[in-house]
Amino acid sequence: MAYLYGVSIQGIQDFIFETNKLKEIVGASNLIEKFTSEDFIKEFIADDSVNVNLLRNAGGNIRIVFDDGQVSLAKKFVREFPKYILTQAYGITVSQVILPYGEGDNSTYENVAKELELKLKNVRNKTYLPLDAKFSLMKQSARTGKPASQIIYQADNTKEQVDKGTSQKFNNVSSAIEDLLLKKMKISKNDQEKFPLKLENISNSKNKIAVIHADGNKMGLLLQEMAKKLKGQKSEEIQEQFKDFSKAMETSTIDAVHNAFNECFKLATYGKEKVPFRPIVIGGDDVTVICHANKAVEFTKLYMKYFQENTKMNLEKVVKSCNLTEFEHGLTACAGISYCNEKFPFHYAVSLAEVLCGRAKKASNRESSCLLFHNIQGAAFTDYEQYVQNELILDNGTTATHLEFGPYYVDETKKPSIKALEEVYKKLNSEHFPLGKLREWLSELALDDAYATKYLERVDTIAKRDKNIKVDNLNNVLRDLGDISLDCLIDSKNKTPINDILQLKSVQGDNA
Repeated sequence: MAYLYGVSIQGIQDFIFETNKLKEIVGASNLIEKFTSEDFIKEFIADDSVNVNLLRNAGGNIRIVFDDGQVSLAKKFVREFPKYILTQAYGITVSQVILPYGEGDNSTYENVAKELELKLKNVRNKTYLPLDAKFSLMKQSARTGKPASQIIYQADNTKEQVDKGTSQKFNNVSSAIEDLLLKKMKISKNDQEKFPLKLENISNSKNKIAVIHADGNKMGLLLQEMAKKLKGQKSEEIQEQFKDFSKAMETSTIDAVHNAFNECFKLATYGKEKVPFRPIVIGGDDVTVICHANKAVEFTKLYMKYFQENTKMNLEKVVKSCNLTEFEHGLTACAGISYCNEKFPFHYAVSLAEVLCGRAKKASNRESSCLLFHNIQGAAFTDYEQYVQNELILDNGTTATHLEFGPYYVDETKKPSIKALEEVYKKLNSEHFPLGKLREWLSELALDDAYATKYLERVDTIAKRDKNIKVDNLNNVLRDLGDISLDCLIDSKNKTPINDILQLKSVQGDNA
């Protein structure tokens, strides 16, 4: 009898992003990447002659089929594999399920896979005691509140007592340890030293960094359609189809990050300087990176473009064999960009990027590649939905104007497009254009429509007097953003792009 074995690593986000120290974030993401790698699984088996049918190993999930002759190996995984992971990364949780495969209700791969995912959801709801559970008499790490385990020395030679999980992250980064995510991006071992381990080496002149989270659209629907089309085929054939799909998706995502990075940052131009970029998660169709704030929109646009091109090419075989015509042009992706100060609590910035990505998906109905961004300017920021209601809607009693103009689309035929945003920002950010006046116009708009319109007329008059400002050209670019009335800079849906332009100015600072 064969067995289907599933492992899910939980608490990944909390484990990676509970710190503001980039070195520990990199070490944590490297550990998570290691746990789902084939090398790690082979290391656990400790026998090169043994081969396992690995169906999936991405995004903190592992799926393996053990055949009739591997019962003892299956027992070893169930007994020891979660412990093997947990002892190397205190703070995460591992769930596992194993099911007999080939008899009764689980006679087909479709049935057993469905049952496995259901049981894994149930197992995830169970409460587990952490390995580093603390007692009242134990000394605690001042930074995390967990039991102090080790003294580590920072780059400035200061020492700190940290918990076991933090020390594991810290010790997993050194010149002797290859960064698995950079390796995925095809960055050579020698060039990996160019990538920073301090957020200050990523931030721009205004101490701003960008956290980008991107996620593919309609992945769940694609998998459901695949399952329907494959129904009735031999279990071995279904396994191979899903294995091919998983590899194709992983390759598409990795190559999209690789291509976007090479085009946006051009590694060779940095010489001995640190490259202001760090991948944190690259798995399945999920990507989270930290990068220089001025490069964030460009990188995200390129990533989404290459992701669709790559999935169109790499999923061609699966799409044809399963007759999935809806996906013959590849998968689109949405992204969120949160801009924050380098010292801002990092987990809030990551959560915001995910929320923005979700809002972009909803606004685009998961049909097109697009992005939303937001610049965090306050000291505390936890609820973006509430922030939109309180700060991004100007209601003067007569009209409610929305300041969230996006999402912005990769497809230049859709409005507003990312290209149009970049063009209008370039024009408005000219050293000659009175951009600060538009900030004052927003303040007037919050009070009175009529006065705001007259104020805008004065701004327009100032702009026309300056021969260095090409007003006609600017007007054409504004029209490309959408159905915007040039006398009030608001479209038919009562949305204005001016706040987004001012956000980018606040983040990037320098004139274009």
